[in-house]
Amino acid sequence: ILEQIDRDGAGGYSLVSELAQTWRGLVALIEDDLDSARSSLRAAVTSMQTGHRILELPTAAVYLAEAEWRAGDQDGADRAADIALDAAHQQGSNHVLLQALADFPAVVARRIDAEVHADSAWHGIGRALAAQGVPVPTQIPTAIELLEFGGTAIILDGQEVRPTLTKCYELLGFLAVRDGAAASRDELLIALFDARDDESARSYLRKTVIGVRRLLPPEAISVSAEGRVALSPEIVLASESVRLERQLAAAARLQGSDLVTATEHALAPLQGGEYFPGIRSAWVDDRRGQLTELATTARAAAADAAYAANQYPRAQRLAAAVLAADPLREGTWRTLMRIHSAIGNYDGVITTFAQCEKALRAAGIAPAASTRTLLDRLRR
Repeated sequence: ILEQIDRDGAGGYSLVSELAQTWRGLVALIEDDLDSARSSLRAAVTSMQTGHRILELPTAAVYLAEAEWRAGDQDGADRAADIALDAAHQQGSNHVLLQALADFPAVVARRIDAEVHADSAWHGIGRALAAQGVPVPTQIPTAIELLEFGGTAIILDGQEVRPTLTKCYELLGFLAVRDGAAASRDELLIALFDARDDESARSYLRKTVIGVRRLLPPEAISVSAEGRVALSPEIVLASESVRLERQLAAAARLQGSDLVTATEHALAPLQGGEYFPGIRSAWVDDRRGQLTELATTARAAAADAAYAANQYPRAQRLAAAVLAADPLREGTWRTLMRIHSAIGNYDGVITTFAQCEKALRAAGIAPAASTRTLLDRLRR
């Protein structure tokens, strides 16, 4: 069939040429001709990317990932696999990607093994492939996603499961923060039941643990003879709040506009609403306060970075969000004064100082000398 395409001259059309190169690459893979496979598949992938033709890009890129791996280029294999995944995202469907991975399931297995976190997109692809009956040559942990902002939900392998007790959400949230460490009965009573240690609280805790057990696969949650509660190592518990913490920590290592973009991306879940809305306990209240402080500090750093990168509207928006949450952050008031000065809004400099002075006065303090000095230097 491929020879007929050459005879007919149809290979002069980019779409036809790309498909032909893809199938030539597959033939070469079957025959273990790695040089020909890599040459054909690299050409197909490059042409598809250049022409923004993504329909068969997942197929060509998965085949290329297999060819690169067999040839000993692990980095090239990872890049090609990620191209396939990105193309599937652009398509809004994993159908073509899963078809290609069914031919070479080792591609997804290798990407799963390379992931630091076990709740990655590749883990989801692996589960979907296994659900279609394709053996995936690696262990794929059961994934639990805990949604916490603006609402609560427990997603088990892509499907929502509903507990009978609200405390089940709290228990999973508490275990998620501990990152796999077991929790003692006393720790759970302190966190979830405001340190009550009567028979009613202990009974409610037992019912909560049973409720979580009923949601998850057998042996997913264990209780030791000493009453320590833990999730099995084969269970991956991913929560929005823990992911937020990790992403903010990663963003803090960046600089300039990269820091700003990464911070805004990490904080996006907060737009959904309050952490564990409607749930009140000592632990949840403390956790809510910790996350608010973490987000405010991250926004303040991002505001400074945006200002330094001359991204003034972005910096102003971030600074305003910081001061709405914590009007006593005098450093952010100074950043906002600098932003107004940079855009030529000198009245805004004075107004911002007055707002700062008012907010601090309400707390019984006065602006620092450095803030007054900045006012004198910036106003015109």
